[in-house]
Amino acid sequence: MNYRKYMKVLLCGLLLSGCSKNDASPSVSAKEQKEKETILEDVIEATPAPADTLDGMHQSMKDAGCILGTLFFGFSDSWDYASAMSMLEDNIFSDSFPFLKEIEEDHFVNAGGYMLYLVVPEMDADLTIYSIDENQEHTEELYKNNDGKPVLLVCNEMDEADIEVNVTNTTDSVVFYPLVGDDFRSVLLPDHGVLDFSSTAYYSEAGMQDSLDYMREELRMEESLLGASFLGYVEKASSADIKALLESNYMGMFYPFIYNVDTANYIDAGGYEVYLLVPVSDDTTIAINKIDTDNNVLEVLHRDEYGNPVILVCNEDETPNTVVEVTEGDRTVTFYPMLNQANGSLYLPNGGGVSDYSYSSGANEDAFFLQACFDTLYYEVDEVQQAVAEGKTIEYFDETAVIEDTDCIVFELGTYEGEAFKSEKKYAVTTDSMVVYRLEENGSYTQIYNKYQ
Repeated sequence: MNYRKYMKVLLCGLLLSGCSKNDASPSVSAKEQKEKETILEDVIEATPAPADTLDGMHQSMKDAGCILGTLFFGFSDSWDYASAMSMLEDNIFSDSFPFLKEIEEDHFVNAGGYMLYLVVPEMDADLTIYSIDENQEHTEELYKNNDGKPVLLVCNEMDEADIEVNVTNTTDSVVFYPLVGDDFRSVLLPDHGVLDFSSTAYYSEAGMQDSLDYMREELRMEESLLGASFLGYVEKASSADIKALLESNYMGMFYPFIYNVDTANYIDAGGYEVYLLVPVSDDTTIAINKIDTDNNVLEVLHRDEYGNPVILVCNEDETPNTVVEVTEGDRTVTFYPMLNQANGSLYLPNGGGVSDYSYSSGANEDAFFLQACFDTLYYEVDEVQQAVAEGKTIEYFDETAVIEDTDCIVFELGTYEGEAFKSEKKYAVTTDSMVVYRLEENGSYTQIYNKYQ
């Protein structure tokens, strides 16, 4: 997802010589396999079972003691019935809940806003949807039914709910205000009565494969052979420590395939930094060598000709102790996993070929918002894209600003002169709605991009 950084890459022709398939990969013991399975089991323990029929979804709700099911689909600045159904057709949920593609237009409620939710009441329960004001008082009844069928709901212009979903049966009642969680995937739930199905598709085998395929599609678009992400630190390279890191990491919320990486592909090079390495296809060869401080190859740690994702533990200090070589066809990319201590990104090869997903995979909410703001600036602002195409670089130096009472992250656009960065322009991006401002010479900020205007 990221597209930067530059480190002088020393090509090592020894990586592919004298190695047969997986000759350096550790064997998988029964204990290691069990640890791998436990990682996945722990992640999905509270996840509702896939429900490929409406009756199955209702049964999952009943088993959980709930009278309403929900999930969050995504954002758009313009929803109608056709675009909502298109989202269902192409969404990761289509494999787990294929019956949702049959929702009829009279079960589509557009209350205005940018977020698309699904609400599924218990059979024969009364479902009523109200618009509400800032005091959560009803302003209008938008929808009422008791047929137990799924309803698509568009709502919420801001980060506060403007809709109340009320469900009542003969023994219980639930009031639900649809709001997406900080991970932008799960739904915030009341104390009882509502079951969130959002994680079901992500943690199914199909959902995990979809998330891997999606990353690989991104890599193809960026003409990269490898996706790399810094996941965080561990004290030791045990399955238990890696498991704990994965469970606390934002990466899994968007790319849950990381929970299913085989422990045979947990590579310990010695050190404390943990990286995810994802080759672009099943036809890609990845090789990992341990190196000394002069970049001489000491040992072949791993080699795989089928492009399986790898979790690598390496680096005892700020000097890389591994080199990764990825080959597809007649193209080869060499990458030294190493963290830029100034901004948390990775040092990438000058010639491209590696995409940095580190900000998306940050272990805290701040890292997620930092990536989201960077992506908005990089992809949506024409003058920034033009400047980058001309050789400029976007950097973040831990600077923030408050513009119109809204918190913003400040980025600088400029060039490197040796190791020194020469800033030419500053941009601020709001963390809530991704509005972009440019800092003018007089010290004031001018709004130059707003997705929702």
